[in-house]
Amino acid sequence: MLSAPELEALVGAHQILHREGHGDGILGHVSLRDPEQAGFWIKRADIGLDEVVGAHSFMLLDLDGVRLYGDGPCHSEWPIHAETMRAHRHINSVVHTHAPSSALLASTNQPLVGFTSEGAYFGSTPVPLFDGGKAHIDEASRARRMAAALNGGLALLIRNHGLLTCGLTVAQATVVAFYLERAASIQIRALSLGVNCCPADPDYVSGRAAMLHDPSFVERTFAYLARAASRDFGGADKK
Repeated sequence: MLSAPELEALVGAHQILHREGHGDGILGHVSLRDPEQAGFWIKRADIGLDEVVGAHSFMLLDLDGVRLYGDGPCHSEWPIHAETMRAHRHINSVVHTHAPSSALLASTNQPLVGFTSEGAYFGSTPVPLFDGGKAHIDEASRARRMAAALNGGLALLIRNHGLLTCGLTVAQATVVAFYLERAASIQIRALSLGVNCCPADPDYVSGRAAMLHDPSFVERTFAYLARAASRDFGGADKK
């Protein structure tokens, strides 16, 4: 079972992402690898990101999708989480949302560019673009290809669909998703200017890119975002 800090982080991640515009009705989900390696925890499929408030919001699945604990319907795209964790043993948390700017940028042939600090966090190597080929990534084979497309990174864009981010912790996966959506939004605004914007200097980009791998920066950022979301939620009971 999840400890109180693990549950608090997982609840906080959903509320952060809702506050930051990742919500899409009942769609979108954050997972956490079970501390006893039984599988992963994921929210039930009949509630939105903003309705995640406690342990009853989650179920435990093994990596083959067998329910081990919890009630309610299961998201059809659970293979995204299972295959990412199966392929990358160091990854303990996965985020998948239909964040609108990320989905829109993923519909273009434009790679993510570090125009500002948000894009610079992702370094000089383009964030991969994965084409799922169908409306849902609900098959293990397609999810395996998606996990492979990460190519050792923490993020990818899904064509016409949204984003996938991951991390060693819930905090890291969430902070990466937060900055990826902001970077996509800024780039879309840059494209609308009708002028050429200059990417940031490589030294600036390399310095920023290191920050998403700095546990101290990630935890402080996540804590701030969680406080902001908690204020918006009016201190909702998370028990």
